[in-house]
Amino acid sequence: MVPSKTRAAMTKNQEFVIVTAMKNEGPYILEWVAHHLAIGFGHFIVVTNDCADGTDEILLALQRQGLVTHVINPRVLSVEVGKWQIAALKIAQYYPAYRRAKWILHSDVDEFVHLEAPLTQVSDLVERLAPADAISLTSTPYSGDNRVEMRDEPVCDQFTMMSRIPSQDEFTAIKTLYRNALPWSPRRNHRPIMRDFSALGLVWKDGSGNQLPPSFTDTDRKVIASGGTTDHARLNHYAIRSIESFLVKIDRGDVMDAARLENRFIDYYRGYDTSGMAAPAPLGPAARSVLDGFLKDPELARLHRRSFDWHRAKADEIVATGDGFTTARAIGLCDPERVNPTETAKAPVSPAWQLHSLSRNAERGETRALPKIASFWTGSDLTFVEVLVAQSYLDAGHEFTLYTLDEVGNVPKGVIIADARDIYAPKFAVGPELRHNNAVYSDIFRLFMIRETGAIWADMDAYCLRPFIFPTPYVFGFEEAKKSDHSLANGVLGLPSNSPGLHGCVEFLTSLTPIPPFFRRSRQDQLQDRKASGETWNVTEFSWGTTGPRMVDHYLAETGEKRFGVGKNVLYPGPRPFRRAHLDPAVSSEIYEHPETVSVHIFGKTKRFILEDFGGDLPKDCYLDRLCRRHGIDPAEFPIDAGKTTGTVAKGKVRSAAAE
Repeated sequence: MVPSKTRAAMTKNQEFVIVTAMKNEGPYILEWVAHHLAIGFGHFIVVTNDCADGTDEILLALQRQGLVTHVINPRVLSVEVGKWQIAALKIAQYYPAYRRAKWILHSDVDEFVHLEAPLTQVSDLVERLAPADAISLTSTPYSGDNRVEMRDEPVCDQFTMMSRIPSQDEFTAIKTLYRNALPWSPRRNHRPIMRDFSALGLVWKDGSGNQLPPSFTDTDRKVIASGGTTDHARLNHYAIRSIESFLVKIDRGDVMDAARLENRFIDYYRGYDTSGMAAPAPLGPAARSVLDGFLKDPELARLHRRSFDWHRAKADEIVATGDGFTTARAIGLCDPERVNPTETAKAPVSPAWQLHSLSRNAERGETRALPKIASFWTGSDLTFVEVLVAQSYLDAGHEFTLYTLDEVGNVPKGVIIADARDIYAPKFAVGPELRHNNAVYSDIFRLFMIRETGAIWADMDAYCLRPFIFPTPYVFGFEEAKKSDHSLANGVLGLPSNSPGLHGCVEFLTSLTPIPPFFRRSRQDQLQDRKASGETWNVTEFSWGTTGPRMVDHYLAETGEKRFGVGKNVLYPGPRPFRRAHLDPAVSSEIYEHPETVSVHIFGKTKRFILEDFGGDLPKDCYLDRLCRRHGIDPAEFPIDAGKTTGTVAKGKVRSAAAE
């Protein structure tokens, strides 16, 4: 608890009040309040938006100490979403602390008012810049300093790098400290609005004391140049913090609307996650003393820790889902170049940090923890596409097993050859001329293989861009950016052996007269009539995809396991195969290789396009050609129309199926 004399000194002058809205900000409240109390803000009006992490309880405890006015946002009573912040700022104006205040600042819990020496109090700033009726503080964004893990440490101590160097050409948002007595209308989060401000002879300044022109003061502009506007004060904005913290932030939605995990947040994070210049602004001695007092209060300490634990568990939960993991990878999780020396000096704690450590270890050649990968091939020797795919997994550090029903040539050295019959013997005819049956057998085989070995299945056209590091045994994704019925693909597939969806798929595939439960009702009725008349059939009767993506999609959706599916760019990036982008030298690698991408699907149709459009020759410097060069493979040695061949990979990594 803050000593009574200290608290009295800090709150006796409530001329300066901060108004804010919060949703699930529990772990950050005490530091933020302590800092602003220490620089002279006397009271905080906090409007909360349906919190689940204990934010409300922490604020109520601070309210009992006379530091906070806690308000429930009336928007929580509405089924509508959006405009949370506007509602919060409106209702705050009706509370006594607001009406008594001489100066109001709208600021968020990830923003810290920074005063340059010799200023130590916000009143010093007002006196230094007098006369002024409004002072806009330039937001100086801070990066995440390469941090992955959420830690229970002061934000101001953890993050020390500005995202961008302030300059006259760099415009950034502002938050405004303004005189409460003036007839501002409306009073918005970034600034109040008064169209006749300059006509009334009022003065609006920036953090350097420069008077702002009517083109700013009499409008609703929210940005000013960052250079030359922060000599006396600025607003340090820790918008992203660590990857885990950011995932929790975007999961709960921002204070303006109820949006959750969306692509716009990926762009937001990347915009902040840059290194501009070192600008440490650790928690000051006075603020640290206040914070220490808070944490000595048994109730506040308990509530703070409970809230941090809630965020810790929420981050773990988010990373384990497909959408969450996709977003985490897109913003830097598993990027081996992302290293924070302070963080790596501590033992791994969270699942996200352990995944990140695995990626760094794999980059250094420590691959023992990587999952096993397996596939199936029959009917011909491998062409350069399959050689490339197999080699890509070996080069990434994976153990790769190729199951087959016959002898297969051109197998890269290091690939383990195994008899597919040991996993699942065909129950119907398969062979070189039975492409449909082969595909159905492959659909069945992969599920039995996954169940019996725990390996991840990868089609022989699923190129490995980065090591397969996933948070759970569930490894599958969607071919479309917007998930729709049957958009789930099974070209890369991993499932736990006890997966209910896997069990449902196997039960369907091995039934005597299967009737797909995902067929339209009229088609199911026809099959039921045939079954009633004594007919029997097996799954080869159905069209392509029935035993593959459609079936897997249905059963994983039915069991709720579909939520583990990752986004398109993780396993199926780039344009659809019919656009022939893999074969167009003008298409850059970046179209396929995103920060979150693990595998690039080449698609079997691409081989047909090479034959039809290019006579079997791979176009020079197309994306597929670049991949071959990356792994030292000469496509000409493994033509796609030669059937059985005896070629060798340029690296000398090929062996026959019977070798070794």
